[in-house]
Amino acid sequence: MKKTLTYTLKVGLTTLFASPILSLIIMYTFVGLVFLLKPDNFSINTSINFVDIAVLTGISTLVLPFAIQKAAGSGPGVYNKKSQITVSTFFFSVPLFCIYLFTIKSASEHPLGNTLLMVIPNLFVMMLCIRFYKLEIGTPMPGVDIDE
Repeated sequence: MKKTLTYTLKVGLTTLFASPILSLIIMYTFVGLVFLLKPDNFSINTSINFVDIAVLTGISTLVLPFAIQKAAGSGPGVYNKKSQITVSTFFFSVPLFCIYLFTIKSASEHPLGNTLLMVIPNLFVMMLCIRFYKLEIGTPMPGVDIDE
């Protein structure tokens, strides 16, 4: 369990630091491309709420250990357990984040583009972190190793 929590903290903290940077890079690249085209009747109004990025990262980090335990307990027929961990984490964290947006925050405050600008880079960075960090649970067995 200690290895799972260490892995979860590494993934969560890396995502928390890298996701806002990637969101800003995407936003400024888009703004630069629009200004490069110089349209006459076009305005941009984007905003990134860093608290919402932190909440999405926190929700994903809380869901990750449960996804790891689910993947570790799955049968030997599952070939790629890291894919199962990634899909399970996203499958549960995105709806929980949507519930957060609709209940605690007013979802009308965030246009779809701003919400996607927060969610997509966050999930992309978390997916890369899940893929690249090494996860060791118990003794590896041939064909059932968690790193396959």
